[in-house]
Amino acid sequence: MKLTIAIPTYNRKDIIIESLEKMYESDVLNDVSLEFIISDNGSQDETYDALLEFRNKRVCDNIKIIQSDKNYGFTANLKKVLFESKSKYTVIVSDEDPISRENIDKLQQELEEMDCGFVSTLFYLDGRIYRGMKIAEKSIIDGNTIREMSNYLSGIVFNTKLAQIEWNRIESYLEDPRNQYPQVCLAAVLSAKYGGRYLPIEVSYKLNQAGPKQIYFDIDYNSPKSRFEEFIFFCEFFKEQMKYTKSPDELIFYKKSIEWISGGAFPYYFNYLSCEFPEAMEKFVKSSAEYILVSIQKKEITLTPTDIEKIFK
Repeated sequence: MKLTIAIPTYNRKDIIIESLEKMYESDVLNDVSLEFIISDNGSQDETYDALLEFRNKRVCDNIKIIQSDKNYGFTANLKKVLFESKSKYTVIVSDEDPISRENIDKLQQELEEMDCGFVSTLFYLDGRIYRGMKIAEKSIIDGNTIREMSNYLSGIVFNTKLAQIEWNRIESYLEDPRNQYPQVCLAAVLSAKYGGRYLPIEVSYKLNQAGPKQIYFDIDYNSPKSRFEEFIFFCEFFKEQMKYTKSPDELIFYKKSIEWISGGAFPYYFNYLSCEFPEAMEKFVKSSAEYILVSIQKKEITLTPTDIEKIFK
């Protein structure tokens, strides 16, 4: 099966070249069954020139490199690599996460026997399971697990044709400035409508290095305000999708997604923050409490004492 590996990147020349070198050393880049599409989102650090130099030096004819004239944001870059793909399935990978030689073969074998809209795979971070937690075998993705299964970019797989169709339908939601995870919305629609599967295969892995963050939004990513706005956005999105279907399975999927966001989104985010930004945890908890109290006083949100207890439990 021909498979596309899509890599959006921005201003991380050294990181993506190191990742590509790792894949070259493991012979992944010479696999004729794989197509690599790399989209440089208007980088200012000569990323595009470095990519051309690497491709010519290593003679990797299956690497397609695209350059934007400026940074159009992550969503636009994700769309670009997805719509350039001609394979049945497209694997999205972060520029810092190389593909595993052995496990990409396993993924291809599994996909040969599948016909669904979205596939999520196992991913480790700092020696622990970051995606796929508590799930040790193949399973169906539902409304309760879709956020966890699509939140992190590397190793998620889209049915290319279906993803392109659905992208055009929900593009306004994907481009909404409150939406910092467009891949979650796309994965949710594809899973609800065409089926989503989880495979316990570690397709990509994290390079042990620190590098500049990919900045796409002019907002404070870890602020309570942006978190609340994002959770509200997801609820609005799922409710809106329920208007366009009469399928009982799709309705149940979206209902579960809304219930999860309403009851478990903040504890989930606290867990993420404590793992990736522990130094910011105390500040976030304090600012969250202040934001909730002010919002209640302004009657912008309504929370019972039980709701608040659940959030900070």
